[in-house]
Amino acid sequence: MGRGAGRDADRPDGRGVLHAVHPGRQIPAPALRPHAPRQDRNQREGGSLTAAVALREEQHEQQAREAGAKKVRDRVIKAQQKGLGAETPGGVGLVKRAIGPLSQAIKAALDDAKSGRAGRRHVAMRTLDLLAPEVSAYLATRVAVSSAILRRSLTNTAVQIGSAIEEELRLAAFEEQQGGLYNTIMRRMKERGASAGHARRVFVFAANKASVELPKLTQTEKLHLGTRLVEMLVEVTGFIDIVTVRSGTKTKLIVRPTDVAEQWIKDRDARAELLSPIAAPMVAPPKDWESTRGGGYYSYPVTQMPLVKACNHSRHKELLESADLSIVLRGLNAIQRTAWRINTKVLDVMTEVWDRDLQIAMPNKHDLELPSKPVGFDPAAKGKAAWANVPDEKRQAYRVEARRIHEENAATRGKRVQIAQALQVATELRDEPAIYFPHQLDFRGRGYAVPASLNPQSSDQAKALLTFAAEKGKPIETPRAAGWLAIHGANMFGYDKANFADRIAWVQEREEQIKYTASEPLGDLWWTDADKPWCFLAWCFEYAAFLEHGYGYVSSLPLAVDGSCNGLQHFSAMLRDPIGGAAVNLTPNALPADIYQKVADRVIWKLEQAKEEWQNRSWLDFGINRKITKRPVMVLPYGGTFRSCMQYVAEAVHEKIASGAENPFGDELRPNINLLARMVWDSIGDVVVAARQAMDWLQKVARICTKHGHPLIWTTPSGFPVYQSYMDLTHRRVKTRLQGSIVFLSTQEEADTIDGSKQALAVSPNFVHSLDAAAMMLTIDLALDNGVEQFAMIHDSYGTVAADMDMLSACLRHAFVDMYTDHHVLAELLAGLPEEVRAECPPPPPLGTLDIKEVLESEFFFA
Repeated sequence: MGRGAGRDADRPDGRGVLHAVHPGRQIPAPALRPHAPRQDRNQREGGSLTAAVALREEQHEQQAREAGAKKVRDRVIKAQQKGLGAETPGGVGLVKRAIGPLSQAIKAALDDAKSGRAGRRHVAMRTLDLLAPEVSAYLATRVAVSSAILRRSLTNTAVQIGSAIEEELRLAAFEEQQGGLYNTIMRRMKERGASAGHARRVFVFAANKASVELPKLTQTEKLHLGTRLVEMLVEVTGFIDIVTVRSGTKTKLIVRPTDVAEQWIKDRDARAELLSPIAAPMVAPPKDWESTRGGGYYSYPVTQMPLVKACNHSRHKELLESADLSIVLRGLNAIQRTAWRINTKVLDVMTEVWDRDLQIAMPNKHDLELPSKPVGFDPAAKGKAAWANVPDEKRQAYRVEARRIHEENAATRGKRVQIAQALQVATELRDEPAIYFPHQLDFRGRGYAVPASLNPQSSDQAKALLTFAAEKGKPIETPRAAGWLAIHGANMFGYDKANFADRIAWVQEREEQIKYTASEPLGDLWWTDADKPWCFLAWCFEYAAFLEHGYGYVSSLPLAVDGSCNGLQHFSAMLRDPIGGAAVNLTPNALPADIYQKVADRVIWKLEQAKEEWQNRSWLDFGINRKITKRPVMVLPYGGTFRSCMQYVAEAVHEKIASGAENPFGDELRPNINLLARMVWDSIGDVVVAARQAMDWLQKVARICTKHGHPLIWTTPSGFPVYQSYMDLTHRRVKTRLQGSIVFLSTQEEADTIDGSKQALAVSPNFVHSLDAAAMMLTIDLALDNGVEQFAMIHDSYGTVAADMDMLSACLRHAFVDMYTDHHVLAELLAGLPEEVRAECPPPPPLGTLDIKEVLESEFFFA
């Protein structure tokens, strides 16, 4: 069928070009070509830049460096002007270096005072004895460094230090007297993103209301305490001087950095400018990764960009250097060699919505305004006097509404910044025929785009702003390719629990609406109801163009298929679990298996079995749906615990109540939510038995490794070596209640030990993430050999153009099956451990009866 695919004359059955695509449970199964020799692949896939393109990219990267340097410079100046010089790169470095020596000096001074050698104990020593020396050192250094940069007076600096220590003492007293209230307030302040000043006012108000006795230092006590700490800092660090300056006929003492410290701060800030380029998309293909350094950008500052970001362990670097990373590098190079361009149709709509602050599938552009003060409020008065003539109910109503707006502004602020930055970058690049995204790996082998504000792995808005470069599009020439295009649209809208034929029918029924949306995006806002509204709008533009042009239309929109709870897919595959495997679509089904609903059904069954209890009957009346079980199931393979299960169940229940459901328990809701959460947790274990077994086994192995002082090391099926070693830094971490925390430098860093608790909690998510990374690289390796060139890959979501979706779908299934046929990943992890660790480890859980090759016939494995 040629042009005019939308005409009924070309539709024998009147249903459209997509009728009968994906009949029954047939899945794409094109013949796969065997792997080409590796040297031939590299020659075929490599390429060189023209001089003009290389020059443009060099200029582009220079602009990014200059923009990054300016951003750091402006931030430093702003921080210093606010009296926050300790938060600049140079200031942070000084604080880290000063905490250790100053805390030792405080300890010595306290010992002297207690022994009587210092005579009558000074008031400063009595106060310092109430806090850990490291905390006092951190608070004093933080204030002193900031003051020294601004050349503030010694008196002002000393009083500020005394005030900071007083605040810490007051909060400690609050926590001791009202621990539950303290934790509640602190949690709420973090959730709302409250500033330290606002949190301080809230605690004072709460303390007065709850009759909490808070300690208070006089100005004289603050002055003496702060002065003593500044003197100690001068004595033991050499970072700060106390000097006399004359102003007219008067003199005063000020604090300032020593010449050496001042130069060090300048050098550190300048280095931060150099090392902080804004990571931007590239206008030329990134440099291929050929080793553990040197890929990506052409002029990375100071040193070459590392393949594995934040790789700080020398042993891990050695393992990477000696590993065969050919499959990993080939896959990563293919991802970053994929050419993209800005989807200008989406950009134009999104820019209009944003500039006009229409709040259509977008957060508000600016902070919402606070409500007007109620009648009777006196703006000229202060504190309680301003509210003296306002009735209590009106004052309370105002505070509730103001709090709601503060929370909403805090919740959307990060999203707003991200959207503004993405739109800015997209606007700058809208006329580029091709743009690229350099990628790095994390320590588990997962690939991540380096540019942060706009990339194919980012938010719905950012992904919608991108499409494959026009020259990389491929014509839609078969009903199967057209079917994939339709299925993607249904998926983006959220109609993804039906079979493929029904998803296609869903699209066909809305063709006129889709075409109208493409012509008048703001005329009918039905698209904003989609799960991913902006990606759905991008699809509307593409699908409408296909309907207009018919077969032969060159489509460049990236289509994607996602794994079904991919972490559980990997656990079920590694242990051949037939129950878990069926629940996450490792086996063929007429409809997509929904593990969240399976767990919900199991919870309902349990409630039915004990419905003589009124609480269980109440939960049945309330209604248990997949939304209540989704988050607990989703996070299970990534370290989910019963505690997190309780949290997610509570959030889902409260959300349902907020949407109109009746609270069946009144004030007793919380304990009954905990009972329901226990039932959800047990039901998860009923459905995904093998996953729990594998996670428990991994945690046991991690603890045994820690016991013997060994990190966890394993090699994934793609050849990537993973090195997990979370160090216990508690002896060098200073944590304050409102002034943040910091890990200070120590001359005994080699004494750091492995944190056994973190190792055990992290091994399950890290192990499964390393496996999804391996599966992706193996898929790309096979797909490249079979003609697929464009990749939109996000861990457990694989994408390419419509014309290649059949082939990519076949490759991802074969790669997954081959991976688990050729590798018993748990046994391989065990075999790679030191002998003394292996001797104490139990054997891996036994394999079940799942035939892993059933994945090849499972239509909804990735769908």
